[in-house]
Amino acid sequence: MIKIFAFFGGVPILVTIDNFKAAVAVPRRGSEDATIPAEFTAFADHYGFSFVAARVRKPRDKGIVENAVGIVQDDVLPPQAL
Repeated sequence: MIKIFAFFGGVPILVTIDNFKAAVAVPRRGSEDATIPAEFTAFADHYGFSFVAARVRKPRDKGIVENAVGIVQDDVLPPQAL
């Protein structure tokens, strides 16, 4: 994430995180909050952003990213790359 912040020249106010292990110990399910490791919370505090964990199997939580992945898979990558 540090390299992404540097690439874009700043840190967003709010980040929707996918359920990767460094950021989410126990994924968010329904109305239950995700369990976030203290290290990731400290990282977010240090860089000054808030975050919300995406729900499992709810692509609308991160629709812009999911759409971009679909475009790359359909229009950019050759069929054998998948």
